[in-house]
Amino acid sequence: MPDEDGQKGVMSVIYGEWGIKAGYTYGDTRREMQEVAETLVKRGAEAIIMGCTEISLVLKQENISVPLIDPLQILAEVIVKKARQME
Repeated sequence: MPDEDGQKGVMSVIYGEWGIKAGYTYGDTRREMQEVAETLVKRGAEAIIMGCTEISLVLKQENISVPLIDPLQILAEVIVKKARQME
């Protein structure tokens, strides 16, 4: 988990004036989220779980050196699999 400063950075990326909820998913917004993720990796994280739906809009696997886990992607894949079983 991010430390206090990292968590503030995540909240800024999501809710800030230039954050995701304001429609910004590139530039400083993306860079700041990458910095938080890189800090976690430097602290020993072996994977990053994107626990907030907005994070997947700015952080991509090619941006990080450890596995990036997107719960929404996993959920979507499970739903599609279940739906196909019902056909």
